[in-house]
Amino acid sequence: MEEYNKIMGEGGYKILNKAVYKITNNAVKLIDSITTNDMDKSSNAFITRLGKLIVLVDQKIINDDVYVVLEEEYEKDFLDNLNIFIKISKSKYEKLNLKVVHVINLDINGIKIEKEIGHLLLLEDLDSLKDFNEISDEVYNVIRIENDISIQGVDYDDNMFLETNMDRAVSYTKGCYVGQEIMARVHNLGKPAKKLVRVLYDNVPDYVAINGNKVGDITSKCFSPRYNKYLVFAMMEKYWEEVDDGKILR
Repeated sequence: MEEYNKIMGEGGYKILNKAVYKITNNAVKLIDSITTNDMDKSSNAFITRLGKLIVLVDQKIINDDVYVVLEEEYEKDFLDNLNIFIKISKSKYEKLNLKVVHVINLDINGIKIEKEIGHLLLLEDLDSLKDFNEISDEVYNVIRIENDISIQGVDYDDNMFLETNMDRAVSYTKGCYVGQEIMARVHNLGKPAKKLVRVLYDNVPDYVAINGNKVGDITSKCFSPRYNKYLVFAMMEKYWEEVDDGKILR
């Protein structure tokens, strides 16, 4: 794939449909108390008391201000949840008019949030990108699946959070937060009923099967130059077993 090789060699960027919020006034303490991960990490999640995902975010702390980036589709859910706690705190929030760009193999000035590959860049305008390669939807889909970047609203919605592939957005050593009890119970005493995993195939099936029985649905797919096979995200049961005609990446 010519464009893929060009992007991986020369670098490129993808403009994302994401919203940016800035939380101020004792913001770190507030967000730490209601999210799943440590505040020095770049991925975090707001969940319900029963452990269901409200919204997945990328985050950045500057001084005591917290910048959060989320899918635009989940803004209402985010604000409905945040406002519950804002009312009993001194914190405030505002939506920022910033563009969110996923930058790969490029060094451009701006607010940066580390990703599994490259980083998110928060920009007031896009002028600094004019000399670089913009990544097409098709190639960006390949890059994100190869690098285990799932999307809320595509690969999962309001699932029990441990059913997603976002283990990197959970801390099991931090202090109390909303939903911690159920998260710890599932993590320590059992396993989620299903899980988002990546599976390699020579040919993409209609669904994921084990011994001929359907155990999961494919949520995203691409042909991967890295593996020279088809690579899919699948939300599946029995994710600890081997699948028909494929291999789960563990």
